[in-house]
Amino acid sequence: MKIIRTSIVLCGLAVLLPSPPEDGAAGKQPGPSGFAVAAAAADAVGDARGFCGRQPAVCDTTGHVLRQLERKAKYAARLIYEWASDSSGAPRPTRSREAHSDPITTGATAPRPAAQRVSQNTLHLEDLIPEWRSPLGAARS
Repeated sequence: MKIIRTSIVLCGLAVLLPSPPEDGAAGKQPGPSGFAVAAAAADAVGDARGFCGRQPAVCDTTGHVLRQLERKAKYAARLIYEWASDSSGAPRPTRSREAHSDPITTGATAPRPAAQRVSQNTLHLEDLIPEWRSPLGAARS
């Protein structure tokens, strides 16, 4: 029934949207009367009420999909709200990254103690500064 209520609300909103301007075509056929539209809508609602009785598996699957979409929409809204109310401007993850990491540690991935850490940067500051060369020096030689 939630699907039917949602579709009725969406149709009502679509009716309230502005219509495009008339193009003024002389041979234009008039649309159906208001009574015909109301009768067609009543027939569609009557048919939709019996749909879940005829196809229960379709209704169950559709309900599951809609529940998943609702969860996603609520999660996205919560992230946007947290982002908007957070002073840093970055969204906060709901779970830490460590919770999803592999709990197994091996010798290759285990962190070394501070005493075993050896710096691999063997250059001195003077080694990092390039030698000065005159741009005209190579042309004069």
